[in-house]
Amino acid sequence: MKKDESIIELITEINKEIGENKYLLKDFWEGDLCAIGFSDLNEEILIYVSTFEREKGNYYIEIEKSNKEFPDKYDMLDRKEKVNFKELKLILQNYL
Repeated sequence: MKKDESIIELITEINKEIGENKYLLKDFWEGDLCAIGFSDLNEEILIYVSTFEREKGNYYIEIEKSNKEFPDKYDMLDRKEKVNFKELKLILQNYL
């Protein structure tokens, strides 16, 4: 996977803090080197994370829930313009 160093570092830290077997990594944005997705194991929740034009350790996130009628589509649950790593970790733990 080719991603910006900020995303690689984020994945490494999430793996240390939460464990890589607690989520599925989703890369629907291959052309966006500063974005990645974390999904629950049932693929019902998707948390999009972007580091684009963010200070180190701050993230833009969108929390989405899969649409039962259209499985490839997601409905927005929440959006946060700026969360730090501690906040992101809690969000991931709560949703995944």
